[in-house]
Amino acid sequence: MAVFRTPIPTVSVNDLLTTRLRAKNTWLTIFKASAAAGIAWLIAGQLSSSDVPILAPVLALGTVRSTLYSTVAQGVQTLVGNIVGVALALLIVDGLGISDALVFSTALISFTIARFLPISNGARDQIPIIVMFVVLFDPGDSSYGISRLVDCVIGSLVGLAVSILVPERPQLDAARRSLERWHLRLVDAVDAIRREVVHPPRERLGDGERHVFMERAGEVLRAAENTVLDDVIAADQSVRFNIRAGAERLAVHELVDDVEQHQRLSLHVQAIALGTDELFDRPGIEPRLPRADLAEMLGLLADMIRRAPVRRDDMSALDERLSARIAATLHDITDGRPDPTTVLESVSLLGRIDQFRDELARSGSAVAEPAPV
Repeated sequence: MAVFRTPIPTVSVNDLLTTRLRAKNTWLTIFKASAAAGIAWLIAGQLSSSDVPILAPVLALGTVRSTLYSTVAQGVQTLVGNIVGVALALLIVDGLGISDALVFSTALISFTIARFLPISNGARDQIPIIVMFVVLFDPGDSSYGISRLVDCVIGSLVGLAVSILVPERPQLDAARRSLERWHLRLVDAVDAIRREVVHPPRERLGDGERHVFMERAGEVLRAAENTVLDDVIAADQSVRFNIRAGAERLAVHELVDDVEQHQRLSLHVQAIALGTDELFDRPGIEPRLPRADLAEMLGLLADMIRRAPVRRDDMSALDERLSARIAATLHDITDGRPDPTTVLESVSLLGRIDQFRDELARSGSAVAEPAPV
């Protein structure tokens, strides 16, 4: 599991060229993009040499995004795609001339070259379309390429200007909600382990078989993590260059800290799930750890996670109960000098539960505060 890193405040040109844009468009974004398209059409009609400067409003429409960072990145990527595309189109016409095979050759060459350029998919996708525009609209006129570049610059600049003049509110709510859902998935995963400990499968598991709870502790938690990462990256992009961000910049860093903590908690859940899966309901294995004791400890652990966001006063009491239960169970399973091989995995599982308990007890909060409704 990759650890999420704190967003870096500085932005390089390579970031703008290769960034995958995550922020979601809002109704205000739609209005801004529509306005930018109309303004670009009016300006290009006065400044461009194109008879129909349709590409200016098209580029303005495609440049405006819900965050200023996304707008700048989209504008840079679009301009790079246009410049490369026009230059490539002129080279294709000069090198191959005008023939019946021009469309096939243009598509093949432009797609091939675009594939290997160190730019984002958005900029790559621009190149074949731009090349087709240039070579098919007027393949013998090199000035068409220059006019197209002027139209694109006008559209991109208008889109950028509209985004600067009308900044949008930072998008943190989606990240908070998805983080809260991840928190609930952690509770569900621990509860799923407890339920299957109390109600085991009717037959012993064979080689290669897993308990049902392994799915919740694996794929479900990873899916929740991926959703949170996308939303936190979108939140980070929404505060960059944003004059309305203010305190939200610090809030993004706090979200990143919560993500890193949840990644650790998810690892603890997966470790407990794996230990339980390997210890119980296996042929030839009779664990020293009683099912009832394990179920009680898992229930206390789930309660600690569940109450962490809003009831911190209950955490210390739960922590003391769970700590005492772990100590008593450890004493019971090691009493009487049993064979070490019969208690090793049980003690190991207890150790994983205690590590999880300690992580929760030391944390200031197991999850970010719920997003305001």
